[in-house]
Amino acid sequence: MNIACLFDIHANYPALKAVMNDLKEYSIDKIVIGGDFLSGPMPCKTLEELFMHKEKIVFIRGNGEDDILKSIKSMPLNHLSKTAREAINWVSLQIGSGFENFLETLPMTLDLDHDFLKRISFCHAVPDSTTTIFTRRTSIEKLRKLFENIESNYLICGHTHLQFKVEIDGLKIYNAGSVGMSFSNHLGADWILIGNNKVMFKTTEYDYDKCEEMLLQTTYPQIKEFIKDNVFKFYCEEDVLNYLENLQL
Repeated sequence: MNIACLFDIHANYPALKAVMNDLKEYSIDKIVIGGDFLSGPMPCKTLEELFMHKEKIVFIRGNGEDDILKSIKSMPLNHLSKTAREAINWVSLQIGSGFENFLETLPMTLDLDHDFLKRISFCHAVPDSTTTIFTRRTSIEKLRKLFENIESNYLICGHTHLQFKVEIDGLKIYNAGSVGMSFSNHLGADWILIGNNKVMFKTTEYDYDKCEEMLLQTTYPQIKEFIKDNVFKFYCEEDVLNYLENLQL
């Protein structure tokens, strides 16, 4: 059984499309969309692409979907910055209230049985929160508390946009990174392929100039900043880890 794990697409449709084309090289049985797939510049095209493969796709929700649902319901988004609120409200207007039930029914967690790896668990950030941050630097003691109720041997998550692996008490935790907003030291769309008896980090390159051209045709707030920070930018992993650790405080 081959499973593709696509997390944090952030409505970067050109990046998603490139990954979906990449998946044709594999015999994919299931595609896990691990949350934060709509909060970005091309949400309608992203939904259109994903629903084209709905027979293979299972969704879990991320903090982005939580915020979009609140926006659709005209609930306050005081936990977000002004620019983030503008972006979320823009997305909710694009997709409309017709997706309210879809967003409400997205699960926080998912378990899949695998031929070789047995049970694999999935969540956006941690099992009981879509916003909790941890990294490969996080202490074993804190990781134990975050994942104490997981009975699987493998867990796939995202949220922090950086691929890494940690292990605690036999539980192997893999962060899939981000398809649409990677914080890696390379360009491209990051994801995970589960095949046979292993979990593999993957990166798909795509036409970044064409991506920029497509994204600039949207009316997404701060689109130039989105392109600069998420399509063309290389990140220093240590800087990203320091940033994420500050967010935990």
